[in-house]
Amino acid sequence: MKYVAQILILVLIGIGAQAQYENTYLVSPHLSLSGDGSIAAVSGRSVEDISARNGFRYPIDFYNTETGEFISSYGASEGNIGGLSLNSDGKLLVYSTTDGEVTIVNLANGNQPEVLLPGGFVEVGYPVWNPAGTEIAVSFGAGLQFYNSISNLRLQFVGDENASRIPGFDWSANGKTIAYTKFVGGDPDGILFAVQLDEQFHSSIVREISISTSLAIALNANGNLVATTSQEGIIVTFLDDETQRILSDNGLQLGITSLDWSPDGSRIVAGANELIVVWDVETGDILETMQVDSIAYDVTWSPDGQHLYYSGEPAGIYRDGLPLQESIANSNPD
Repeated sequence: MKYVAQILILVLIGIGAQAQYENTYLVSPHLSLSGDGSIAAVSGRSVEDISARNGFRYPIDFYNTETGEFISSYGASEGNIGGLSLNSDGKLLVYSTTDGEVTIVNLANGNQPEVLLPGGFVEVGYPVWNPAGTEIAVSFGAGLQFYNSISNLRLQFVGDENASRIPGFDWSANGKTIAYTKFVGGDPDGILFAVQLDEQFHSSIVREISISTSLAIALNANGNLVATTSQEGIIVTFLDDETQRILSDNGLQLGITSLDWSPDGSRIVAGANELIVVWDVETGDILETMQVDSIAYDVTWSPDGQHLYYSGEPAGIYRDGLPLQESIANSNPD
């Protein structure tokens, strides 16, 4: 982990890193962890820069999650960050902007960032790496566009290019399944699609299940259970037989912004407005409700299932309801 952190310190300085700035409001907050959880990438700050086309840049900050140390920033983006994703070893970053540009940054060698999509595609959503760090999926229109991260070649499109963009999608940890949602109107007003990928990266839609449209979606590690949101709580869909069960929110009316499965698949966490909620999947019981000071964006389990990271306000990284360094200090009292 220290080796990776040292790489980031050296390379980010060389590709446009900037000093930290105070920012008065949160802009496009997102968070992604490396595969081992040692590095976190976080967006949410804005930096005034008269050379930028809109007068601001939107940096992506990197943190050592073990020490809480701020490593550095990558500050080249002139558009609001629409989504970001670190690959498994934390050496490659892909991010999108709200004007549709998608960029790959090699944090290990300091090469110039590579633009995967040049922008102007307002229907472009957010990018996600596959677990191996070899392919990228980008929500595009009402489907997913896949790219090879080495050659940047467009591999395959799954979905309907002419429809409105999909609200959310997720890639299973085993790399074999992708699930995404689509708004269609009616009651229920959405469809959950499950896509299977083979070793040659051929894909096929294997499930189309009626659900309530959900902006938040999460696949378990095995790719056979999908969590989405509804007015009643969390809906868990079993892809093998298309059965569903509801994890009740007990009337909390959460306004959920993100979902994530624990690594062992026994718990689901939801990030919401000033609240983080954890359910036991088997019993449906709420195990924990954690009061936080802002909306918990992109809430994410640590790989060992012991901690919850998220992006919040003031702009920065938080763990278990506290700013990262404060949470670490509380865990390791002198």
